[in-house]
Amino acid sequence: MYKALIVEDEPLHQQALAKMVERAGQDVTVAALANDGQEAIERITESSFDLVLTDIRMPKVDGLELGAWMTVSAPKTRAIIISGYADFTYAQQGLRYGVVDYLLKPVKQEELDRALANAVLALEKPEIFGPERLFAPEITTAFSDLVEAVNLLDEPKAIARLEELWQRLLPPKSPHNPRCLGYLANGLFSALATRFPELETHFKTFQPPCISTDDNPQPVLEILCTRVRTLLACLAEYRRSFGRKIIQRVKEFVQNNYHRDISLADAAEAVFLNPSYLSVLFKEITGENFSTYLTKIRIEQAKRLLEDPTIKVYEVAARVGYADQAYFSRLFKQRVGVGPAEYRRRLGI
Repeated sequence: MYKALIVEDEPLHQQALAKMVERAGQDVTVAALANDGQEAIERITESSFDLVLTDIRMPKVDGLELGAWMTVSAPKTRAIIISGYADFTYAQQGLRYGVVDYLLKPVKQEELDRALANAVLALEKPEIFGPERLFAPEITTAFSDLVEAVNLLDEPKAIARLEELWQRLLPPKSPHNPRCLGYLANGLFSALATRFPELETHFKTFQPPCISTDDNPQPVLEILCTRVRTLLACLAEYRRSFGRKIIQRVKEFVQNNYHRDISLADAAEAVFLNPSYLSVLFKEITGENFSTYLTKIRIEQAKRLLEDPTIKVYEVAARVGYADQAYFSRLFKQRVGVGPAEYRRRLGI
């Protein structure tokens, strides 16, 4: 029977988790409880544990700090991270510290059952979770490339990036145990899905794929590719359904702020979207780039202001968001065909 330590700063969650572990039917028993990472360190120093289930956001010493300490002081102890923060960085960092699974709150019994089974497997076959699982900087870059491809709705590129990332993630020396590959695939897909919070309702109940019983990693990758294609389809549907409403809000933001020094990033922040996502969405819905639209609105407002002879050209430029009058005049001529002064003369002003 493996001894487990539960580290959780919320008493109700702590007790509930302890009961769930006992109900799991694995060879794991809750041997002790701790209210934070500092208390956990004290308990691990006093007595050895096979497994630690820890929250990640805690006072004094958080879950990752505890994991880092365990790497040196309790290297044979495995860990399961439980957190309300779905973040690839946490999963990535956690794998450096012997973490065998990463669960999101509220934890479901079936998810915990799988995590405990994975932990038992790691304890029985430690070679599967060796140091070759460390995440190198190129992993983070490869993941970012995958996110970008999905954001662009480029399926061929997304699948290619996924396959490249998967090969980097596979332990090069450890056996390709299909059970472990299943958890790795689940973690990777969940991390990808969290980069698109607008799809939360589609993926919050995502379950690990059914994995082949042989040692061939290819079936796992095929299932993962299918899941990513589903994500792409859902993302495209979401953008078609809600994109126009979002873009209307962006246009209203521009109408109200064109006189300020605003950018795509400012507009994205106003509608709580990623700038690159908004850029793609804006072009898809309107047929023009955000910067083109912003310039068009500014020039239209400038033409109205130029109809008032009491407003000087440099004042017009400033009122539509251009501190440099010369740049404004060149841009105005490019868009209208004549400079601001000539435009006024043609109006008889």
